[in-house]
Amino acid sequence: MKRYTEALGISAFEEPFAKQLLEEIRPFCDVVIQDDFGNVIGIRNSKKKGAKKLMFEAHMDRIGLMISHVCDDGRLSFVSLGGIDERILPFARVEIFARNEKIPGIIASDVCDEKRSLKMDELFIDTGRPADEIVNKIRPGDTVILKAKTENLSGNTLCGSAMDNRAGVAAVVSALADLKEVALPYNLYCVFTTQEELGLHGAFTVTQKIKPDFAVAVDVTHGMTPDTKEEIGVFPLGSGAVICRGPNFHYSLTKKLISLAKEKRIPHTIEVAGGPSGTTAWAIQIGEGGIPVTLLSIPLRYMHTNVETLDVGDVAAVRDLLKYIAEGGMESEQ
Repeated sequence: MKRYTEALGISAFEEPFAKQLLEEIRPFCDVVIQDDFGNVIGIRNSKKKGAKKLMFEAHMDRIGLMISHVCDDGRLSFVSLGGIDERILPFARVEIFARNEKIPGIIASDVCDEKRSLKMDELFIDTGRPADEIVNKIRPGDTVILKAKTENLSGNTLCGSAMDNRAGVAAVVSALADLKEVALPYNLYCVFTTQEELGLHGAFTVTQKIKPDFAVAVDVTHGMTPDTKEEIGVFPLGSGAVICRGPNFHYSLTKKLISLAKEKRIPHTIEVAGGPSGTTAWAIQIGEGGIPVTLLSIPLRYMHTNVETLDVGDVAAVRDLLKYIAEGGMESEQ
């Protein structure tokens, strides 16, 4: 988790993390490729004749920022890449990826209003460097990340940035590693997609390429915080794997998934989405004339901030459920 969450690779610029993933999954796959859209695909072939295609998918991008304008006085305007929580931006520390240099900075503002949160267009990045140096070194389009350290808070609780969705990536990679010596009934495609935070783009393109017979998307969902205790649709950390039900998901496969979690005594709970889930499962479901898809999620507090917090036991629960699915746990439904 620490290695993944501290890796670079913001939306549309995932290449640093993609390279890392390509090498990490290579020992567990028969084929490892990166497609033209940047998606990383690891394939484990079944020895079973006529085996169906099962796809595990987790998006690998993380939210970030991009320089939009370099002012004459050295201040840097910026836009978001993904739905970043604007409330955390003032006075956050950042790192700018300039031409051949990483430049530290701080998000500041010359607006003072104690009654409301500042908007992104009221903020700028201050590097503390002379204006002429900044004008020569930083260009519009340079990418920016919020600086954060991944660390243990207490027990199984881990805090840092990019848990969305590096936690899902970790669950899929861990399941793939556990399956290394297992004869699989399916041709297993483990896919790590790009640009989810910008509109599910990588999931749309890769589904058309692979054409799976059925799929499991892995993502995060909202973890319970003190101010959301009475709300529906938030889950305490430690809930295990969150299985989503609703029209975005294949009815009988989801029922089988719930039965499998009960049979294997995997901690789990149920989430409900009355329409599009807002996850890559939506892109997968409507791809190639319709793909049966289910969704497994990991409860996450403070989503889209640099202090995202989860319970690693929930990541392990998703990993274990994925492993049982790949071993044939959904066979009776296919």
